[in-house]
Amino acid sequence: PSVDRREPDLRAHVHLEDNFATVSIDLGDGSRHRRGYRPDSGDAPLTETVAAALLELAQFDGTRPLLDPMCGSGTLLAEAFMRAAAIPAGYRLQRGGARLLPGFGPDAFEEARKKWLAPGRRVEDGLIRGNDIDRQQIVVAGENLSRLPGGDEIRLRRGDFRDHPGLEDGLIVCNPPWGIRIGDEAAAQVLVREFGDFLKQKCKGSDAWLILGNRELIKHVGLRAARRVPVRIGGLDGRFVNYELH
Repeated sequence: PSVDRREPDLRAHVHLEDNFATVSIDLGDGSRHRRGYRPDSGDAPLTETVAAALLELAQFDGTRPLLDPMCGSGTLLAEAFMRAAAIPAGYRLQRGGARLLPGFGPDAFEEARKKWLAPGRRVEDGLIRGNDIDRQQIVVAGENLSRLPGGDEIRLRRGDFRDHPGLEDGLIVCNPPWGIRIGDEAAAQVLVREFGDFLKQKCKGSDAWLILGNRELIKHVGLRAARRVPVRIGGLDGRFVNYELH
């Protein structure tokens, strides 16, 4: 009864298989798929690990500019910034179980944590940019990004992607509405078609990666896909789709 079920002092994991039990002590602070920078994520949020996987596939290393024209609560922007700035996934780690180890203790844990979380690389101003038509989502994205060191300097713009100047010779990443959990499929088809026009007209020389939980949307983009990578997203059989823009 005295255990805080949401924020316990120490987590223990028990795995049962074929009459054997494996008991493990979590020396971290829970799963790192929750980074801790996103207490408010809006509707149908993209998980941090899916965003990180996309950026790994796109080989984003902070050497070329990146734009998310429909950034929502800023998950792709945050994960891109963490990669560019060499910020570890456990940056906001606070209650690691290692601090309770005999011979280690809270003081040694805090000292080790500070060394591990020392500043990484400086991110060039304007390297990572986001845009969204929803004013509240832009506010939420700004608040989430501010929880990362230097993240409050990421440039955010409120507006329709159709009116955005675009980005040439860079990287476009986007998680457009799929018409499954938000909106309807017909509207999503129109939107990705118009987004395809945006990419053709305003993003020459760039690579674009879209996250599509609804594979039917791929044929409505109006561009030839260079690569399609299967991915499970929230129980859906989705795709990471790459377009090379010439």
